[in-house]
Parts: sequence; structure tokens; C-alpha cells
Amino acid sequence: MSNERAKITRRRKTPRPPVVHDAVTRGQMAKHLLDKLEILVSDFAQATGIGRSTLQGYLAGRQDIASMLRPNAHRFLTGLGISDAEGWELFSIPEEKRPEWRSDRPPPLGHGPAETGERPDEQIVLEGPLFGEMSLPADVTIYYAPEGEGRFYLMQLADGTMFATSRSVAPAGGRVLGALTGARFGRSPTTAPPGAAGLKS
Repeated sequence: MSNERAKITRRRKTPRPPVVHDAVTRGQMAKHLLDKLEILVSDFAQATGIGRSTLQGYLAGRQDIASMLRPNAHRFLTGLGISDAEGWELFSIPEEKRPEWRSDRPPPLGHGPAETGERPDEQIVLEGPLFGEMSLPADVTIYYAPEGEGRFYLMQLADGTMFATSRSVAPAGGRVLGALTGARFGRSPTTAPPGAAGLKS
């Protein structure tokens, strides 16, 4: 993978459907939002944990986005950076589907508990691309657990480059920030770890 890649973009722009009422138009709306955010389907799938073939089925209208079970609805809404209510409106989710089609984020974004006893994940906005075994473009908000374990770990290399790897041991001069837990395409107010280069707060 080339480190020259500055930003990931989709080649074609999908128009917003005038009316959203079925699986095909819901898929078109999702493609429109991804195009608006300039995010590749493969990167959205990898960042959210939704299987690529599953996501492509939703985008093509072969599977209805309104029929997503709660785990995928949570990943989908969180990845797009929209609230449950916004998702219901944008995708015309029927009333009877809404008890399942929602996220576990705390209010006002989702329908999870307002407060938990768990330590919240840290979040930062990438100033440059994330390289390594998982790639993401600049300006994506990523979440990580400093003391957590996961499939990928976020590392800051000696030159400030952000790198994702399945190994939790940093190379010489680098440091492990934590286990990657998610990503949101679009900016949100964040705080960079002390001394972290290559990040925007």
C-alpha cells in the first residue's frame, strides 16, 4: 500500500433519491451519504465492522437497510455519524422496525443508557491517513481503548504517522495508543492524546 495516498474518494457521485420508500431507494440514500463523505465502501465496512458483502447487499437494494438487526444498525448509524432519529427520517424506517433499528449510543444520539460505569473510549480526528493493516483517510474520527484489546491496535510511529496493526507491540521509537474500537466518518469535537503528532483536536 502506497503512503502517497492522501485521501480516499469514490469516483462517482450518487444522487439523493427524491423519495425513500423501499430497499433500493434506501440503498441509494446510503450510497449518496457515503459519496457525500467521500468514503469508499470497503473502508466504511472495515471501520464499522459490517461485512463488506453484507454492506454491498444493502447498498444495491438486495437486502433492505430497514431490516438491519440492532448490532448492524448501531454500527451503520455510528459510522455515518447521524442520530437514530436522523437515520429513521433519512431511510424512512417504518415505525414497527424502529425498536430494533437503533443504536446503543447514549442520548441524544442513540437509545443506550445515559450513563455507564465503563471508562469511555478515547477519540481523535486523523489529520493524515491511517496506514497499516487497516487504512482510513484523513478527517475520520477514530475511537480506541487505551487499556483494551482488539483486532487492531492504533500506533503512533516515531515520525508521527498513525499506523494500525494486529500486533500490540510498537516498533522502536513508536508507541501503542490502544485498541481500535470504531470510526466515524465526519468531524466531531475531539481531544488528541498529549504529545500526539499528526492529529487534530
